[in-house]
Amino acid sequence: MYLHYFTLALRNLVKYKVQNLICILGLAVAVLCFTICFYCTRYVLAADECFTNKEKIVQVEMTPKGEHTPFAGTSVAMTEELRSMNVPQIKNIVSVAYPREMVFNCQVSDNLVLPYTLQSIETEGEFLDVFTPEILAGSWESAVKMQNSLVLSESSAIRIFGNASDALGKNMVLTHKLWSSPKSTPKTGGIPYTVAAVMRDIPSNNSLLFMNSLDVLRLNDSEGVFNYVKWNASAKHNTTGSNTYILLNDGFDGNDLEQWLQKNDYSFNTIGYDCIIGTIPLGVRESFFLISFITGTIGLMILFISLLNFFNFLVSVFYSKTKEFSLRKVYGGEFWHLFRQLYVQASMVVLISCLVMMSIIEVIGDSLILQLDLIELNLFVSKRILMLHALQYTVLLLTVCALICLVITARLYRISVYTGIRKKIAAHKVTGRNIMLWWQIFICWIFIGLVGGLYMQSRKSSGIMFSELTKDMKNSIVSVNLDYSFLNEDRKRGMIERFSKHPSIEDIMITDGSLCEGFSGNSHICWEGDEKDYGKWFQVLLLTVPDNFFRFMNVNMDQGKIFETGNQVVVDGRFAKNSSEDVVGKIFLMDGEAYAINGICERYTYSLYDEDGVGFIFIPRKESDYIGHCYLKCTPGETRKVQKFIEDILKAELPSTVDYHSSTLMEDVYAVQVIEYGLRKIFVFFAVVCILITLLGVYSSISMDTVKRVKEVAIMKVNGALGRHIAWKFTRLYAILLVTSAMVAFPLLYLVFHFWSMMYVQFFNCGPVFWISLFIVLALLVGITIFWKVSAIVKINPAMIIQQE
Repeated sequence: MYLHYFTLALRNLVKYKVQNLICILGLAVAVLCFTICFYCTRYVLAADECFTNKEKIVQVEMTPKGEHTPFAGTSVAMTEELRSMNVPQIKNIVSVAYPREMVFNCQVSDNLVLPYTLQSIETEGEFLDVFTPEILAGSWESAVKMQNSLVLSESSAIRIFGNASDALGKNMVLTHKLWSSPKSTPKTGGIPYTVAAVMRDIPSNNSLLFMNSLDVLRLNDSEGVFNYVKWNASAKHNTTGSNTYILLNDGFDGNDLEQWLQKNDYSFNTIGYDCIIGTIPLGVRESFFLISFITGTIGLMILFISLLNFFNFLVSVFYSKTKEFSLRKVYGGEFWHLFRQLYVQASMVVLISCLVMMSIIEVIGDSLILQLDLIELNLFVSKRILMLHALQYTVLLLTVCALICLVITARLYRISVYTGIRKKIAAHKVTGRNIMLWWQIFICWIFIGLVGGLYMQSRKSSGIMFSELTKDMKNSIVSVNLDYSFLNEDRKRGMIERFSKHPSIEDIMITDGSLCEGFSGNSHICWEGDEKDYGKWFQVLLLTVPDNFFRFMNVNMDQGKIFETGNQVVVDGRFAKNSSEDVVGKIFLMDGEAYAINGICERYTYSLYDEDGVGFIFIPRKESDYIGHCYLKCTPGETRKVQKFIEDILKAELPSTVDYHSSTLMEDVYAVQVIEYGLRKIFVFFAVVCILITLLGVYSSISMDTVKRVKEVAIMKVNGALGRHIAWKFTRLYAILLVTSAMVAFPLLYLVFHFWSMMYVQFFNCGPVFWISLFIVLALLVGITIFWKVSAIVKINPAMIIQQE
């Protein structure tokens, strides 16, 4: 019997070749997209599952009394206080400093020392009891007792030293001074660290360093935050810089700890605030849920469109065979016989699409890496796990197919034999199909609208930063990162000198960092004579720039002139506007020194999304200042040649372990536009998938319509109907679906754009032209899709159709 069902299913595949091919490909691609998106969702929601004590670990928060927003971190001194107190709920407590990227010179062989950039975290000996990392080589006890000891991750030990055991006892020398280093530490670092142990890699879905690899733990660090609090007396109650985690005793939770601390009236004073202590469970963060919501929603929308397409065709085919099924009842066919026949047909399409999907995954292999800077997602996707997840969703889809076949079988079985043989398909079956098409087109509007909005805003935003420069000017400026702490300033100047020898370079500008990062720092200043009145101090943004900055960046002076001495500065238009009087010539105090304002330049925009209303102060760069970046203005059209020339020099000068590249200023601006360009790439991909699946669904629907209504069209032609009348009869439905779905989707998109615009300095104009353009794009695509079938049925010969009937 099952062989008979299988034969019927194959005949059904052959009979509706195009429609079944559409369903198979659409379902395979959609389930694959859904699997990848939900892979991210499940990975994020499983945060901190790698820690054995996850359920008993809480993270401490410090909230000023009377406020609701806690500080970003906690104080090391507070951790010491809680450790010294006899708190019954606390089994162990540990401070973990903020993650920090550090560069070490590592002796990989007798004659070879190479710099490596590692993601590091400073912590204490209690880290082992709280987070239980697995030690593969060496011992944790040695690391706790040793000064400046390191615990390397397994992957880092293999990458640097070849294997875990060879890393033990090796020295790694810090190449730069940290902000927390003692005053005696040279700017070039030179502090040695010793590898005391190697631990198994901690998965990236952890709260300590979310979605990034943790390369090394630092213990007893003489340059770290913990030691900084010890030797700097003022830092005890004025520095956070770490997070505190508590391992609770059995039978207690975070609320018990909070109640005990409140009962004992415990608070901690930091930065002038008395703070109460609260706790949150490990792995509970809004950012985690945001990431899982974004990826999950995108995946569900794509899957929903494909399932609508698949079930639309499936139900239409089943109901088109009402006469056949009614005849089976006459010859003794039972309920479960019909159910099995329908289910075999449906499951065959699902299994073939699963096979196609597995083939795509096999082709992709283990090369799939999901990277999204917007939410700091950098995830390697395992082929084996991806296949396992895909199989799980396929089983779930087969279960849904079984339920739908069960419902359809019950509906068909209730139809009387006479009705099933003599009557046509009920009108509401077509209505159900049209509703599914409406939802498909509605979701298409959402994706197309978001892609259109991101495209328009990316064009708008790219002109906001460095608005004094045209796009061609930005493309003719080469940006070179020189922020390598292992290089001294003389070597960097030598490299810049070699850069300047290229004949296409017209000008060079040296800065302490990338201009796209915003500013060099901030500070509080006051006007001369107001230094004793703390209420008259106000914050400003500082940017250290060379003498040629204003000429190089095409920044015009509105008043006065550029600085001429080290104690003269230039302010931008926003700073001048915030002042109640003319500021040119006025003197202000900052960090104990007096500066004179020598000129006012036009307003300087450093951010796309928001702007502090404080304004900029441009401070002249000294020859001895740190060199972190270099900009080279090129002859138009010669940018790529200059970049190749520079990269050859970088390749020769930098060690093989260092990543290097050059870019244009325009590319730097694009890189800063994380939301516009990062999300645009994602939504363009999924919008293309969504549109293709929807258009395939429309094609399948119009194909079924033209086949079923060919006799009706023949009668219309006999009665004198023209081609445009017949064409409108078929296209009217899709015009109604497009218009009605747009009437719902466009107001929703407008609301999204309204809230989105609040985060920008300038937002694109989403006026009537924008919405009309969106409508024309999808309407044209749908029109082209149905044109072929409609034009074919308009040309039929009615005499032959009637003769066939």
